[in-house]
Amino acid sequence: MRYAQHASSEKSVRLDDAFQNDLDQWMGGGTCFSITWHLYQELRALDYEPKLLMGHQKGKRNIHCALSLDFEGKTLFFDPGYLIFDPLTVPPASHEVTEQNFALIPNWVKLRRQQELLELWTGSPGQTLRFRFYFDLAGVREKEFFVYWKASFYFEMMQYPVLNRLDREKGVQYYFQKDKLITRSAQGSQVEKISKAEQKHRLAKIFHLDPQLIADAFATLKL
Repeated sequence: MRYAQHASSEKSVRLDDAFQNDLDQWMGGGTCFSITWHLYQELRALDYEPKLLMGHQKGKRNIHCALSLDFEGKTLFFDPGYLIFDPLTVPPASHEVTEQNFALIPNWVKLRRQQELLELWTGSPGQTLRFRFYFDLAGVREKEFFVYWKASFYFEMMQYPVLNRLDREKGVQYYFQKDKLITRSAQGSQVEKISKAEQKHRLAKIFHLDPQLIADAFATLKL
């Protein structure tokens, strides 16, 4: 919506989603880039030195981002754009593959490390974990991060709606993409197709958003 309004990735980046949505108060978000950048700035304000990490998939580079932080002899991993709000301990480096598993209700998360490459796997309880991204732990500079952030406005995934919400009290995650709603809990996952006639009001209720904002977003995407 920002890009459609300004026709400029430069201007869209400068309008920080985290600031507009009051991220610190209710975890309203934006893209992974805006949320990660917000956390990066907050950690630096506390005199920490986090690293900006770029996430890749096979054949697709720099399509996601996260943070790492060396703290008390450990390396911590943060991926707020993937709704991983708790810092996860990165497995130690070795010449062999090392893994660390975490139960983060309603998801299971695995970090798999091979030297300086870190893989992120997630899944629902009782199901096979799926590979999501791999990260180079060397990190990137701020200038390089902004190049990838601006390029993200042209990604195919920016052409359809994506909503993500974690209800930590109930241990339920809601994820909407295109026209399908996935609800994850400790009991597993459920997938539901939401008709166009229902989308505005159902999504407003589930994701705590203004129905008009949803209508404007769908109009921007010409859906």
